[in-house]
Amino acid sequence: MMKKTYIWLFASVLCMASCVDYDDTTQTVDVDVHLLMPKEFISTDYEGHTVTLSQSGGQSQQALTDADGIAHFKGVIPDVYTLTTSWNLTSDAYKQYTGDDQVNDGAVVSGTLVNSLIGTEALTTLQLPTQLSISRSLVISKVYYAGTKNDANRNYNADQYIELYNQSDNTIDVAGLCIGIVESDSKGWSTDYLNAEHPDSTALKQIFRFPDATKEIAPGGTVVIANSAIDHSTAGSASSPNLLDADYDVNDTRTRNAFINNPAVPDMEVLYSFSASLNYMNLLSGGPNSIVIFRASEDEIAAWPLIYAYGKTKGSQYKLMPNAVITDAVEILKYTNRGTVDVDTKRLVNSLDAGYTYINSVTGYNGETVVRKISNRTGKDGHKILTDTNNSSADFEVITAAKPRNYDY
Repeated sequence: MMKKTYIWLFASVLCMASCVDYDDTTQTVDVDVHLLMPKEFISTDYEGHTVTLSQSGGQSQQALTDADGIAHFKGVIPDVYTLTTSWNLTSDAYKQYTGDDQVNDGAVVSGTLVNSLIGTEALTTLQLPTQLSISRSLVISKVYYAGTKNDANRNYNADQYIELYNQSDNTIDVAGLCIGIVESDSKGWSTDYLNAEHPDSTALKQIFRFPDATKEIAPGGTVVIANSAIDHSTAGSASSPNLLDADYDVNDTRTRNAFINNPAVPDMEVLYSFSASLNYMNLLSGGPNSIVIFRASEDEIAAWPLIYAYGKTKGSQYKLMPNAVITDAVEILKYTNRGTVDVDTKRLVNSLDAGYTYINSVTGYNGETVVRKISNRTGKDGHKILTDTNNSSADFEVITAAKPRNYDY
């Protein structure tokens, strides 16, 4: 009887082993992404547009749309993905597709869909809406906010700066132009909240204005705005930028640990700050630090309403700016200790920036700069044209120890 029991148990184990699927390879699926063209289009060419499918860990794959505007992806691992697309339109194509003959610099079509769950269905179909934006002449080209470690291995961020670049073939006067730093409250105005309660608006924590004195930027030229226009390679770290030739800085009036003001460099005007004690550019070393540039009069800005952080009725207040005045924007998000980007900190709607950029540090102080990529196009005089598809995920890259005004990277 005991022998029969052993035989039965042995046979049962064999049966169980034969029934277990030891192939733990994840089942892949197919994904079709259907582009929805901008509402302004009266006609279009659906074929040949690149769609990118990206996982949070950084892996991505691309496919081109067919004549029906569908990008077909094969062998996709079920996960949460971000979908992006962007392409440039010439001025002639813009006129053809929109019927608008008043724009001469062309435009950009772009779209982003974040946190899209692709499950185990054999075929998943997703729709990717796109937006249309006019190409810009003056763009945000570099944002150095991380700071670095000084020679004593202490955190150093007095060397932060923002750089703008003239893409166009014409001289641009930046007098009266404004730079806005988007609010970065931990319970701030995400794009979902803005769209629900304040559509077509962006909340700013600070607004800086270029003085009225004429400041002309030649084609391919730059304008550098520093928190402290000194040589930080001697004051801070050897890898810090020399900002002695910055065009503007700010006059930090803090009584302790204030940034050094260079009296030989014109000061930016502070039109608004969420904190009376913070009249320098409040760039967070680890992010987020989304930036916009725009033109509006002081009276217009004064009339913009003030709002609290989302869900709050007290504390810091932010200026609610209409998106229509923005001429360029870059979404800079925060890198997390999970090795991913915190997309919940996205503040700019897709029509302003369909993607985002970031440095590879949670707290910063690693010397990295987010810089706009160089395109393969040049201006009439041979100056470089920077990549501008209205999608910072495609337009920007990260460089360590980038130099102001240098575009040979």
